[in-house]
Amino acid sequence: MALDEGRTFKPTPSTVDKFNDIRADVKPTAATKRRAAAGVRDKNKWEWTLAFEFVGNTRLMAGVCFNVTGCGVYDGKYYIDEITHKKPGGGAYTSSGKAHRVLEGY
Repeated sequence: MALDEGRTFKPTPSTVDKFNDIRADVKPTAATKRRAAAGVRDKNKWEWTLAFEFVGNTRLMAGVCFNVTGCGVYDGKYYIDEITHKKPGGGAYTSSGKAHRVLEGY
């Protein structure tokens, strides 16, 4: 039997008691805790991102870390996710890309 749209389910006291009994028996395992911590870490990993453009530097490539200093709350170590090097005809050589902040304590 399908629920009709617009109808609400009102639990009876016996239903609530059964639900609370079931919830009381559930204890997180080590694997569950690891998965939860990994999910939180992944969300936090992308909390601080930046786009940048520097004077050209061939040592900058994806996977390299660099430090930002003198920018207040933005100071820290950043990991380069993607980078592009450009040397237009007669123009200045530049390196631009995107990076995310490295999490502390991992």
